[in-house]
Amino acid sequence: MAGYSHRTAQPPVLAVFLPWGVSAGAGRVRPAAANVGYEIFLPNVFYFFTILFVYKKNYLIFFAFIFAAKNYFMKKIFTYLLGLGLPLAGISQTPFTPGNLVVVQVGSGGAGLTNKSAPVSLIEINPSSPNTPVQTIQLPYTTTMATGGNNRLVVQGSSSNDGNLTISANGAYFIMTGYNADTGIATISGVAGTNRTFARIGMNGAFNTTTLMDTAKSKGNARCAASNDGSGFWMAGSTGGVKYVPFGSAGTGIGGDTAVVVSTTVGNLRTIQPFGGDLIIGNSSGTISRVGKLTGFPTNSGNTITPLPGVSLTLTSNSVYFTSLPGGPSGLNTLYIADDGGNPSGIKKYCLNAAGTNWDSIGIIDATGNYRGLTGITTGSTVALSAIKSGSPLNAFVDATGWGVAPTATATKILSAPTNTAFRGVQLVPISVPVNLLSFNASKTDAGNAKIWWVIASEVNLDKYIVERSIDGKNFNELSTVKANNQSNYEFTDAKIIDVTTYYRVKFINNNGTFSYTNVVAVTPKKSIKLDVFPNPVKSNLIISYPKSTLVSNVRITSLDGKTLVNQAVQLGSTQTSLDVSKLISGNYLVIFNDAEGNISTQSFVK
Repeated sequence: MAGYSHRTAQPPVLAVFLPWGVSAGAGRVRPAAANVGYEIFLPNVFYFFTILFVYKKNYLIFFAFIFAAKNYFMKKIFTYLLGLGLPLAGISQTPFTPGNLVVVQVGSGGAGLTNKSAPVSLIEINPSSPNTPVQTIQLPYTTTMATGGNNRLVVQGSSSNDGNLTISANGAYFIMTGYNADTGIATISGVAGTNRTFARIGMNGAFNTTTLMDTAKSKGNARCAASNDGSGFWMAGSTGGVKYVPFGSAGTGIGGDTAVVVSTTVGNLRTIQPFGGDLIIGNSSGTISRVGKLTGFPTNSGNTITPLPGVSLTLTSNSVYFTSLPGGPSGLNTLYIADDGGNPSGIKKYCLNAAGTNWDSIGIIDATGNYRGLTGITTGSTVALSAIKSGSPLNAFVDATGWGVAPTATATKILSAPTNTAFRGVQLVPISVPVNLLSFNASKTDAGNAKIWWVIASEVNLDKYIVERSIDGKNFNELSTVKANNQSNYEFTDAKIIDVTTYYRVKFINNNGTFSYTNVVAVTPKKSIKLDVFPNPVKSNLIISYPKSTLVSNVRITSLDGKTLVNQAVQLGSTQTSLDVSKLISGNYLVIFNDAEGNISTQSFVK
C-alpha cells in the first residue's frame, strides 16, 4: 500500500478488531495499532463483524469468524473484550518515544476525502525508519467506540485546515479538536447541534475526548486547539474568534458548562499554539494580524490579539514554530510559518531584530510549496523542521544558517500519506525535560525582604527562569527574569519588604517556548526558616533539612487539603529529621516546620 507498510517482524499475537460497520471495500487490510495486527474492513451488507486471527510468519490463520447483530452482540463482545484486557485498535497505552514524530492522518483510505466527516488517527513514526509506524492511535468515531466517558472526534475530510495538532505548554499532552459525530456526514462543520470535541493525548499514549464545547459556541470549522497544562482548551476555528473550554466540560451550555469567547479581534482563525507562556494565533485574512498573540492563557472575555510587528499581512499562518537562536536578542527571536496562501507560499522565516522591536522577513524555504502542519527542534544554531505539504508528504528541512540569515534548506521526504488519506498536523514528541530541579525555596532575610533560591542538577535547551510573586497563592505576577547559564545554584532577592504572607514560584522557559513551574513557597512576615526536603520525588524515607534547632519545634506532613498525616517532634540541636513516607499513596504533599515562637516554613514534595 502507498505511504507505509505495517511492522511484520513480531511474535504471534491474538488480535481482535471491531470495525462497527465501516465500509471500505471488501477484504481491504490496513495497519492498526502497533504490535496488534491488522484491521479488516468488510462491506456494509454484512453489518458488524468480529474477526479473530493469529498473525504469524506473514500469513493469517483465521481463528474464528463471528456474525453479530448490530445493536446487541457487538456491545456484548466489546464489553467482554474490555474485561479481558485485550488490546483494541485506537485505545493504545504505549508511551510515545522522545524524538519521534506524531502525525494526524485523516481518512481510512477506503475512498477519497470529501466534505463528509472522516475518522482521525495519530501515527507515531521514527524519522529514521518512517515506513514502519511505531503505533497508530485511532480516535473514536462511533458511540460504541467512545467508551469510558469519551466522545467521538471526527474532522471534515476535505477541509485542509481541520485536524491540526499542537502540544500543551507544559509538554505533557498532544492537543486537537474536531466534531462529536459519526463519519460520513456531509459538511459536518455546518450541521447545527454538533458539539466540538477536544482530544488530550498523554505522553503515555492514552487519549481523552471527554471534553465538549456547548452547541451555541460550536460553529464553523474546528481547526486547532491549544492547552496550557491539559486543564483547559483554547480553540481556533473559522468563525467566532478564540474560545475557551475547561477540561471535562459536558457541553450542555448550562451555567458554567459554557464556552467563553476570550477574543474576537480576528474571527476566522487557522492555528492557536502556546509559545513563551502566551497563545500564538495565526490566520489568513483581514488587515489586523496574520500572526499575533494573546498574553498568557486568558479565560475571560474581551482580550485583544496583538499582531507581531513586521509580519506580512498577506501571508497565511497555518502553523508556527518559535525558537531562540544565538546572536539574536534574548528570548524567542526566530519564527517559522507554514503558509499555503501564495504570494508566494512555503515555510517563511522571520527574525526579531536586534532592538527587539520588529520581526524581519528573512527568507522562504521551498517557495510555492503549500505547507500546513509544522514542528521543529533546535540545537545550537541549527533548526530541524518537519512540515506537511498539501496533505502529503511530510517533509524534513535543516536550517543551519542561524539568526538573521536567509535559509538555504531543501526538502527531504519523510513519509507520504496512504492513498485516499491526508496528513494534517504534526508535532515532535518532547525529547527531555529542560531542567532537572533539585530544590526550590524562599525565606525572609534579616533586612525584611525575601530571598529566593533554587538548585539545578542539569539544564537542557533552557532559555531562562522567571521569578513570580503572589499575595494570594493563586494569581502570580512576573517579578524578574534570570538567564539560564548552565550553573547549579541560582538566587534572587525581592526588594519588597515582606509585611504580609507572600508566595513565590519560578517558571522555567525552554528554548522552544514550552515551560514548567516549581512548587509554590510561602514567606511570612515572621522569621522564615530555610527548609529543604530530599529526595524529591521520594519513595520511602524523606529527609527534612533545617537550621540548627534551638527551640521546641515539630515537623509534619499534610495533604494538599490540610489533613495532617505525619507529625513528629524535632530533636533540639538537630539539623535534619527523617520521616517514613512509604505508606503514603502516590501524590503531592506538604512538609510544615514550625517552632515555639510561631515561625513556620513550608515545602512541597512528591511521593
